[in-house]
Amino acid sequence: MTKEDLLNLSDELENKMNIVFYDNSNITSADGRCLDTLRKLPSLGINKSGSHHTESFLVLPIEKDVVIEEVPQKNGKTHYFIDQSRNVDSIVFWPGGFYDNSKLICGEVGTISDTAISKSLYNCFCKIIKKICKERAGCFWYSENVKKLENVRLITININEMPIYDVKLHKEE
Repeated sequence: MTKEDLLNLSDELENKMNIVFYDNSNITSADGRCLDTLRKLPSLGINKSGSHHTESFLVLPIEKDVVIEEVPQKNGKTHYFIDQSRNVDSIVFWPGGFYDNSKLICGEVGTISDTAISKSLYNCFCKIIKKICKERAGCFWYSENVKKLENVRLITININEMPIYDVKLHKEE
């Protein structure tokens, strides 16, 4: 999804659920980086790494406390980690976005948990994505932007993978 697509997704999600997004990739303190809306993410719609499994968010209901693991390092500093194994009522959201103007990295939603809350979050995300997007070439694409993507490489794994793994949209789509 592009930035505009993700803003639309964010609005739909926030109308259905009271959730928070914890940035998994930028934990510099025990407080983590918590966003009550994707709109506050300065790099929304931009993928800085060129890979679909980086730059992710742990999504939790707002009433759930997040568990942040502190891991002391040999140099005396502490690293902080937020993951699903300690936050079972969560899902992970990889928003994807443009790596540059010619490469769009796919996003993904997933969970390792089977709690009622994590299943509900996952199902709500999927329902909204299916509502605002159309399925094309085995993926869901925001219908307004498909024509704008004609000269864009649609990457499913990362920019270094062979183009055979990319999504190919047919001209009539």
